[in-house]
Amino acid sequence: MTVAGSKDVAFDSGELDLAGGSDLMITAVPNVDGGAVSPVNLLVADGIAVLRWTI
Repeated sequence: MTVAGSKDVAFDSGELDLAGGSDLMITAVPNVDGGAVSPVNLLVADGIAVLRWTI
């Protein structure tokens, strides 16, 4: 993830295991969990379920 107007990386989630050939929607949302280390959560939707990764 980069800050708007910049190409510098502001956040890198690292590698995530996702099934190949899947039709996924992935989005980053603000992490509102108190005391969390990461500024974002990743939400992954596959049409059946939504998975949440706190990175």
